Amino acid sequence: MKPTAFCTFFGLLLFLPSLSFAVSAYNSSFDFRVGYFNPTDTKSGWILGAQYGRAVDQRVNFGFSVDFYQQEYKKRVKIAGSHPSGIDSHWSSIQTEFHTLLVPFMFNLSINLPVSQFLVNPYLNLGIGYQWLRNKEQDHENNSSRTRNYGGFGWSLAGGLLYPLGSRSDLIGELFWNDATVSRSAGRKEGLPIEEEIGVSGLGVRLGIRIY
Repeated sequence: MKPTAFCTFFGLLLFLPSLSFAVSAYNSSFDFRVGYFNPTDTKSGWILGAQYGRAVDQRVNFGFSVDFYQQEYKKRVKIAGSHPSGIDSHWSSIQTEFHTLLVPFMFNLSINLPVSQFLVNPYLNLGIGYQWLRNKEQDHENNSSRTRNYGGFGWSLAGGLLYPLGSRSDLIGELFWNDATVSRSAGRKEGLPIEEEIGVSGLGVRLGIRIY
């Protein structure tokens, strides 16, 4: 991903909230959420994030969000240990550690579905944006470390329910799908460019609170 493309997209995210203030007299909203995400090429783990929204009318709102998914993996080798306290314990040496961080920056369009006769209100959320992934490798055998950065555009689709908690707050529960592949340049081989890709598409669930 070229830096100019990322800067253009990030600038658009900063511009959208000011545009929404100009076209809407409705309240803004802030979502704070936590969930569990299972990407294709990494292990499943917790995801934490926030979303800002601005209403166009009673059904449609748009805004932007940022989420943080982190996963750690340790390559271990079992070794013999002692039992000084009489408790069975397991000993292992850590050869390599991998720390993965995925951060999607998304522009979102949300639609509240018209089913006012129910206490809960269903909604759909479509997001599109840039997704950045950092993978840090710590090699304890060779006492070395390496950090790799990946990037790429992606989209997400979520369906969920809003349950009113009070006059200015809702409880959120949603199922979402994230679809993206991030990549990086890995040099050249025999004169040809090499590209490394990681699939971060996957299904997830989230719970949170929306404040108006």
